[in-house]
Amino acid sequence: MKVQLYERAVQTVAIAEAVGHAAETGKGRAFFVPGSPGVGKTAFLRETEERVRDRFPDIVTVRIGCSSPVARVSVGEVQPLLPFREAIELIGKKRTGTARKRFALNVGMTVLASIPVFGDLFYAVKEIKRDVSEYRKDVGNDGRDTNVVEEFFTALQKLSEESPLCIMIDDLQWSDSQSLRLIKRLIQGIHAMNLVLVLAFRPTANRTGISAIHASHTSIRSCTELELPTLGEDAVRVWTKTKFPDKDFSTLGKWIYSHTDGVPALVQEYLVYFTRTQPFDASGRVLEEALTNETVPSSLDALLNETLDQLTNEDRHILSLASAEGIECTVHLMSRLLNQDVLATVRTLKDIQRRTGILRSKGAQKKYNVTTTVYEFSQRAWQRLFYEFLEYEEKQAVHARISTVLSDEFAAASSDAEKAVLAPFIAAHANETNEQSMLSSVLSVLAQEAEHMQDAEGVQAMMSAFENFADIAQSNQELSSIVQGLEGVNTDTVAQSLVEGIEDLPLTALQFASVKRAMIDLMAQQDFERGLQVGESFMHKVADDLTPEQSLALLALKARLKFLNGNVQESLRVMDAAQAYLGEEPHSSESTLWHVLLLNSKAEALRSTEPSTAEALMEQASKLSLSLPQWLQILCTANIGTTVYAQTPELQVHHHQAAAKAAREYGFARVVATLDTTEL
Repeated sequence: MKVQLYERAVQTVAIAEAVGHAAETGKGRAFFVPGSPGVGKTAFLRETEERVRDRFPDIVTVRIGCSSPVARVSVGEVQPLLPFREAIELIGKKRTGTARKRFALNVGMTVLASIPVFGDLFYAVKEIKRDVSEYRKDVGNDGRDTNVVEEFFTALQKLSEESPLCIMIDDLQWSDSQSLRLIKRLIQGIHAMNLVLVLAFRPTANRTGISAIHASHTSIRSCTELELPTLGEDAVRVWTKTKFPDKDFSTLGKWIYSHTDGVPALVQEYLVYFTRTQPFDASGRVLEEALTNETVPSSLDALLNETLDQLTNEDRHILSLASAEGIECTVHLMSRLLNQDVLATVRTLKDIQRRTGILRSKGAQKKYNVTTTVYEFSQRAWQRLFYEFLEYEEKQAVHARISTVLSDEFAAASSDAEKAVLAPFIAAHANETNEQSMLSSVLSVLAQEAEHMQDAEGVQAMMSAFENFADIAQSNQELSSIVQGLEGVNTDTVAQSLVEGIEDLPLTALQFASVKRAMIDLMAQQDFERGLQVGESFMHKVADDLTPEQSLALLALKARLKFLNGNVQESLRVMDAAQAYLGEEPHSSESTLWHVLLLNSKAEALRSTEPSTAEALMEQASKLSLSLPQWLQILCTANIGTTVYAQTPELQVHHHQAAAKAAREYGFARVVATLDTTEL
């Protein structure tokens, strides 16, 4: 069954336009198409070939693939230049016999004939090995290896002079060394040839073979890398609709996406499976029992088993441990689980990536409050598969080990911000092992963070995520108090009532979370007037019941709203009033947070009229932010560039780059997108 393509139109058009450009100008282009197994490289090449042929029927387009190893023996090395020999054969069939004969005459007997693999496998492998040694001896004696590559280059050059060519090669990770040398030679001269090369391959960690060529040539003007993204949830639903137009395709498509991460080959296998099993009732609704974590097509098992057969028992053990950490694993934790040093762990994970492609490195990132190399499973299906390899007792032991390691770091953390970073990870692993005391402790930390951010939705999410949350809260007075203070508050209802001036609304300080959230939401919507109405009305009604931290927060938001609404002087007066709640030094992390935000706002308000004061304010804010969450530190860094160095573009860019780099390390994608990162 043909895999349909979605969200690949941009890549297909790029290749088609390059073919047309080569035909008009005689200037070719090479496209690198790296991708992990199952991402749809083969399907992409097949559909692109059809599109190019439909658009340019007079241009010869051929698609070939490299052969995978037979019994761990590289077929490519005993069939040198096989993909290009097949390409020439296909080109010859599409044209008259003249070009084919001329090619055969040019190349002559310098290339080995293809060796068919048939009959007994042992006999075939023995023949392959024998011919490898004979071929290597021949080229070693007379140096014809280099001549062969040059002869192929000349032949393809002549063929492209007759009419433009588009050659697509799949699975180049299995390619032989001579084909790779020819690819390098073609790329060097492709700017002056009527040739478009499309090179699809599975990238390797050690950048050998085609990956090395890819790494060293992507900066060349005549080379382009095409990324094949996995499918989004909407695309998977559309694909599901084509199979089940009269059923509840939306629910099924969402479930398939959650179990495949949009990897096309996996989506395809699930769709084929459900076409046969029909997971719907008579009305077209999805049967709940049809969608379980145990629902795995046998064809998907076969697809994964092809790679599993290449793994050693040690590989499986390491990948199973990595899967317990989640879709991502870190050298920081894996070194603890494997009881080996960091360098040995890096070598182990890099080797698995190089040989299998199951893991891929994301480079150094900030995680668990340390900078560590992060690896991720190339497909979510791999992570689920290896996690299920673990027996119950193994899962318990691994999660307990991870939660213990992180708990030790939690105890040694120097600030509440660092503890807040570790808490959700500890909670997740402690929940798997039902470690009640540890879970209770970290849930309190998470609840405190939600309380500081006035995030009622965050508390609701925790209550949903942990089945025994109610039991834990019942025995944890602090946690229970926070939940009672935040749950059940409807932000929109309270905000609307305040704006409309409903006098009999029973407002209490417990609804502070809702009001604060409403003011922030209205600020984001640029409805500054309404945001001010909400805050001022609430403070007027419950001023005597508010804590100093709550008054400080509302005044800080009020000052910001006035500034954004264009009333700078009134904003500064509110800022001064807010600082009266601070005294000389802030006494809690909550007040420190709002103090930092106040300093940032005041510096922005004064940057044009009092630049030296603005600079001093940002210096103070930066120092205070060191004990606060990372997003505030990033905010201060960016604002130093915006306020202090507004008249010095190079220093402004420098601070924005530093903020963007930090945001990338901590995973704040929106911040990276907002800041100017063109020089990074």
